[in-house]
Amino acid sequence: MPVFISTLDDAVLEYQADVSTPLFDPAKQPSGTFEDVHTQLSGGQLSPQAFVRKVIGMSWLGVLVPSECWDEESSRLGADWLPYADFSRRALSPAFFHQADALRYAHQRLGNRRDRIYGGLLLKRVDGLFVATEPLPVATENFDPKWILPDEDVRADWLAPGMTLVARYRSRRDVLPAFVLDEDGEAVYRAMLSTDVLGTALTCQHLWSHEYLFGLDGSVIGFSCRSAMDAAQQGPLSNDLEALRQALAPAERTPHDPLSNALEKQMRDGSLTPVAFVNRLLKVASMTVVQGSALWGNAQVLGSGWLPARGFTAPDRFIHASADRALGPVFSHIDDAARDAHERAGERDRLTYGFIFKLANGHWMASLPVDGEDRRFPYDRVVLGGRLPVGCTIAALYLCAPARQPEELRASAVYHAFIPPSLLRAALAVVRTKTNAGAAPYLPLYLSCADGALLNYRASRLDSDWDGEAQMQAYIRLLNGNINPRDYIRQVALSGPLEVLVTGEIWTGKGRVSHTWSEGASAAEDPDARVALGPLFSHPDDAARYMWRRSTAVPGKAAMGAVLTNAAGNSYLVSEPVDDSGPSVHVGLRMNTSAYRRLFGGVMNLDERTQPRPKYPAGYHVMGVQQLHKWDASLERLADRHEQAITENFISQKEFRFVVDLLRQDKVAGARYYFTPRQGALLVYAPSFERTEHDLLLFGWIDPESDKPRLKTSEALTILFNSGRLHVLEPDRFWQPKGHVASRFLMALRKAQQTRLRS
Repeated sequence: MPVFISTLDDAVLEYQADVSTPLFDPAKQPSGTFEDVHTQLSGGQLSPQAFVRKVIGMSWLGVLVPSECWDEESSRLGADWLPYADFSRRALSPAFFHQADALRYAHQRLGNRRDRIYGGLLLKRVDGLFVATEPLPVATENFDPKWILPDEDVRADWLAPGMTLVARYRSRRDVLPAFVLDEDGEAVYRAMLSTDVLGTALTCQHLWSHEYLFGLDGSVIGFSCRSAMDAAQQGPLSNDLEALRQALAPAERTPHDPLSNALEKQMRDGSLTPVAFVNRLLKVASMTVVQGSALWGNAQVLGSGWLPARGFTAPDRFIHASADRALGPVFSHIDDAARDAHERAGERDRLTYGFIFKLANGHWMASLPVDGEDRRFPYDRVVLGGRLPVGCTIAALYLCAPARQPEELRASAVYHAFIPPSLLRAALAVVRTKTNAGAAPYLPLYLSCADGALLNYRASRLDSDWDGEAQMQAYIRLLNGNINPRDYIRQVALSGPLEVLVTGEIWTGKGRVSHTWSEGASAAEDPDARVALGPLFSHPDDAARYMWRRSTAVPGKAAMGAVLTNAAGNSYLVSEPVDDSGPSVHVGLRMNTSAYRRLFGGVMNLDERTQPRPKYPAGYHVMGVQQLHKWDASLERLADRHEQAITENFISQKEFRFVVDLLRQDKVAGARYYFTPRQGALLVYAPSFERTEHDLLLFGWIDPESDKPRLKTSEALTILFNSGRLHVLEPDRFWQPKGHVASRFLMALRKAQQTRLRS
């Protein structure tokens, strides 16, 4: 009789064996003892994978409903079975200076989803920066980290090589407790880390140091296993800690019931309140509110005698920081960190500000904007106690101007899109530096303007019209008179370089503001100027995914970007997309397009005599190309609907050949080509640079003389599958599910088409 097994990862297996199967019989070992598979599995002599293979060899095991581990439907598995054969690499966040900021990123990615439990890991890179795996469905809040990174069964380069596990995080389903509590008790119980999770945390602190919970009320709380371990070294607390461990351990009679521990039973029978449970934990360990709520109060480290709060204040409204403020991801250039801050300006209902910090390794990050209406811009409103992050220095100040018209100036679109002189003077007073030899008199000042522009101002002196309150008031009266508002901008630019980094309604041209500047005037962008880049990532796929998420499809609009890697191969960057609209052109004409000149001109496919242009950071080189929404609008209708679907949902031969040739000529190691077909998926092709691939793209797919197809798109894809590797990183209605695309995809598609035709 068959046995149907529903696994934790939602697969359904069918198992059938003879009554006389020796699978579970004890077998004599070399030591002379007899051991069955249970003993061998628990003792580590038999791996789970080897056990499954043993089951396959001695009985019947099939997959009725596949999952990530059991990833192929099969009536009977064979000896060649592999777990996670089509494993999808876990998406990782950008790199952050603090692990709490990587955690906040994961919380933001999850959003309001509470339909099931989601979990993930926080990891530490070799350079000390932190990343988070993006939220994934997990079976339980107390999930095994190998559920996220199954390190025993998956290639190391598909996981997170060189990184150290530092924390687990999870969300919670919106389910009421199965027993009666008063209002406060129920709120705390539902918002607190479970006894199951805490019991594991206190026995696994040597493996990871923190546990986090994304609460139903929007809160994020954390428990430090490390502080509990420190308590174990202190005599008076060590007994309390051991007693807590025992109280959190499952009952001996029901070791597999996570809620059979003594503390859980006490809360259920009313002898221990959830508030008292929290305070018992706080005696020997540390709990932190990373993101506040009405229950947990403001972001803080919880102290003894804790009671539920009755509200909280948004962090950006505090006069002084009460906890470490959120910081953005790490960037390779200060201007890119400023762009990140600019994008976080929010509603612009008031003046906000923040600082850009330079890390010891030469990277940059920006604090999130806080209230600046008093125009004082103190450090201690941004960082706790005014203490800078360890090893960091202040590199710049940024202001996010409010959407309202400046009160001290008359109504003007130009004045509205800049900041008034009194505010500019107050900001310059903050960024003025000590008069050290060779030092610039002022740090950079970034202005996030109400019209959407981002400006960089590097003042070299304070204008004499602003040097004193009397002069300032006289100058403001002048600006409110008959003077043209653009003259104010020109005068500011005379006291130091003023540069437009991001254009807006008034600031329509990128580059340095000249003495002839006027609103709405455009300027040709220097093709050799530095290319704007995204934050640091630990894998090129994550860098490409970041830009893909930021780029929405607009009819008739296409974009292109470059993916970069450093010499060590552990950090990756992606460029901001450059406009690449228009029809595809032949390979020989590609270098004349503006997108090519901006991203690759003077950088790739150079002869030995040409010096590369400094468009990208030192130590980085192009290893991939990303095309967004570059669709072929000139496709002919095909009689075969199967071929029509594939052709419409792929990329043109001209684009494919251009990218692979570009990367092949520079012999790029680990090259990648990212593209977004018509329905919005994110695909990546890793070229092999083999002769078969080259011939296909040169003349095998499209006849170079007639420009007509020699092969069907499905036939060309089959050759590409066998030469390079094509993966679906993010699915759409056509390209699904995630994973490696192989010839079975084409066969499945044709089968589906035939089924539809018959129906």
